[in-house]
Amino acid sequence: MEIIQILFGIYIFSIVGSVLATYFLVKIYIKRWSKIDFPDKIQREQIEIPIPRRNSFLKGEIYKLHDLPVPAPTVIVAHGWVSKHENLDWINIPLAMAGYAVIAYDHYGHGINPGNIKDPNIIVDIIKDLKDVVKFVEKRPDLDNFRIGLVGFSLGGLVALTSGYEDPRIRVVIANCAPNDAKSALINMSLFNKFLFKVFLKMNFNPTKEQQKIVSPKNYLTKPIYPGKKIFLSHCKNDPIIHISEFEKNRELLQLPKDRYVLFEKGGHHYFGQETLITAQIVKWIKENLN
Repeated sequence: MEIIQILFGIYIFSIVGSVLATYFLVKIYIKRWSKIDFPDKIQREQIEIPIPRRNSFLKGEIYKLHDLPVPAPTVIVAHGWVSKHENLDWINIPLAMAGYAVIAYDHYGHGINPGNIKDPNIIVDIIKDLKDVVKFVEKRPDLDNFRIGLVGFSLGGLVALTSGYEDPRIRVVIANCAPNDAKSALINMSLFNKFLFKVFLKMNFNPTKEQQKIVSPKNYLTKPIYPGKKIFLSHCKNDPIIHISEFEKNRELLQLPKDRYVLFEKGGHHYFGQETLITAQIVKWIKENLN
């Protein structure tokens, strides 16, 4: 009887402990990714970016200083899978404070935009959408259509190294925690994240050969880079979602010198504990190459 009570106590303690741990982890996560408002300095303009081939729009925001001279150099920021543009306000706001007009938009099927993330072609669509985002920049008289940069994380990094890489209108591309090959990226993902992405985040784990070709940066990075365009990479060695080998393959294909990439020992896929450093590095790369 006494053993049963002890086991029951351990069982109850483990449940309570798990609930409390989950609560605090979720609270920390939500706080880290929360929307940042700084109205005294930064204005946020709600925008709709036309996507003619779908006869629809992508919604997002333009962040900029109230007194920003026009036409302003523009930085497009692309978020990751099942995320939204506000989750990168920790990048959006510093870039805007540094004197850039920041276009942060929600991908197709993300944020408040329509679209089914279960659609096996959704990543292909997301890659194609970037051309229309740049067209939107070109049509705005307050945005400089010559000085355009692109910063992408995870899925956004994939967009940066595919459509962003081959678009001659984008002068600076910064790809963070980006894959190299769709197939190997999925194979090398940790078991826990495979389960998470497949079951809960509805990612397509069986892309066709044609889909793999379109969504794999390795098929773009072998092409000659446009004159004047500069590519930068960042990654964390302990990334459990996009393995470090994906970064190494991208770096090798691009033949990047040491000043064009940064590699962190820790930080995982979301740069935990490295936010200040990666933000400073991104702003530095933009300041040195987009002015």
